[in-house]
Amino acid sequence: MERIQLSRSKWWYDPDSPLGPAGGFGAVFAGEGEDGAPVAVKRLHMEAEEAAHREFRIAEFLMSRDLRYVVPFLDAGQDQTTSRYFLVMPRAEKSLQDVLEAEGCVEEHEAASILLAVCNGLREVGDLVHRDLKPGNVLWQDGHWRIADFGIARFVEESTSLRTLKSCLSPPFAAPEQWRLERSTRATDLYALGCMMYALLNGAPPFPGPDVPSFQDQHLSSAPPELVCRNASLRSLASMLLMKSPKARPSLDRVCRILDRVVVSTTGSGAPMAESPLAAAGIKAAEAASKKDAQSERRRIELERRQNLARDGLASLNRLVQTLLERIQDQAPPAECARSPAHYLEAHLLAGDLEIMLLQDEQHMMPEHAFRSSTWDVVLGAIIAVRQKENPYMWAANLWFGRIPGDDAYRWWEVGYMSHPVAERRRRDAPFAVDQKRMDEADEAASPGMNTVQFAYGPVAVDGEHSEAFFDRWCRLFAHAAQEELRRPRTLPIRDIDRYLKD
Repeated sequence: MERIQLSRSKWWYDPDSPLGPAGGFGAVFAGEGEDGAPVAVKRLHMEAEEAAHREFRIAEFLMSRDLRYVVPFLDAGQDQTTSRYFLVMPRAEKSLQDVLEAEGCVEEHEAASILLAVCNGLREVGDLVHRDLKPGNVLWQDGHWRIADFGIARFVEESTSLRTLKSCLSPPFAAPEQWRLERSTRATDLYALGCMMYALLNGAPPFPGPDVPSFQDQHLSSAPPELVCRNASLRSLASMLLMKSPKARPSLDRVCRILDRVVVSTTGSGAPMAESPLAAAGIKAAEAASKKDAQSERRRIELERRQNLARDGLASLNRLVQTLLERIQDQAPPAECARSPAHYLEAHLLAGDLEIMLLQDEQHMMPEHAFRSSTWDVVLGAIIAVRQKENPYMWAANLWFGRIPGDDAYRWWEVGYMSHPVAERRRRDAPFAVDQKRMDEADEAASPGMNTVQFAYGPVAVDGEHSEAFFDRWCRLFAHAAQEELRRPRTLPIRDIDRYLKD
């Protein structure tokens, strides 16, 4: 047994006698007080240097309250010898997790009674948010189900960063706002209550994981499965509690009223009252709202992802364009060069013009499914072209920022296009680029099989380690146009564009 000295008394605990598996914030061990009475001692996963203060203000608040549905703290604070943080609580007979592991699930009447007890515990502590509500933190003590570990997450949140707090989440029960590193509210606990409802009635939380990234994706954007439950009110409540937006979840008082009615309306055997047509309609409406909410959240997450990619892509394109501009000015000082919102780059030298233009609108993103038939995921698009004025001819290509088959990163790719000779109704200079109105041609060319529009060359990576080849290629084409030496390629498609231009 190891001895600790906290603010109120001395305690002993056995680090070799855990009371259940370790949780996100700490591990609980069997212990005893100075009088030999059994207690549970929770040792937090925190060292003194990680904390911003040396006392549990919330624990002291709870120790001063008469609580029926919350496990009281007997002592809390920092051990004077080890400087580690501990909580001391009365030892409970069992946890709700123990019941689920032994029985798998419980009857609807019992589940509603347990959930109502948890809600009563949330009400007892006012605005205090638990942040880590789960079956392992609901304990059977003195004839009542009580919430344990209140205040720990708040203490950790005040003492460290939200990013550190994320590593302490219990993934099967963590609300979307916790995965987004946002501040938790009472709605966060109600989301966890909805996950607990699934565990009680169906034997498992709503989302299966199994790993942390999968849990995060499911909680953020997946609609929960239908709750297998005869009681209409519980099924509707589950859908409402698991809404992705905290503001869309019902209030604690409303949840308590619903659960209280369920407890009154069911028998000890779990038999529900007959389901009315209106109740059935209510279930359908709640489930439809939950699915719509999940779809909306998926769209929001995808839009945010693409916006972040677009910002990175534009920054990369800016660096490419600026360097190309500097190369042109260094190698041909008489060249007239300019940059503008309409033209990322304009350069004029003798009979040659070079320009780079963005395809997308001012939001700087391509339509989400612009390449619907192919497997390309394109976020940004641009046209790069060299035009010869005296002996008219234009060599053009598209620059696409996206992910293509065979490459797992988003980057810039250069592609020149050509029409299939049989399908060509009118002659187009080739290689050519497609504009915003002809995105279907680029999609067609990227799709399997023979199509009316094909790759004249590419796709060729143009950023990172391939940028020097890109600069050399377009400086060479610009030089040919300036001196009226630019010609249509002798054969298409071109398998190796850089070797072709050098030969």
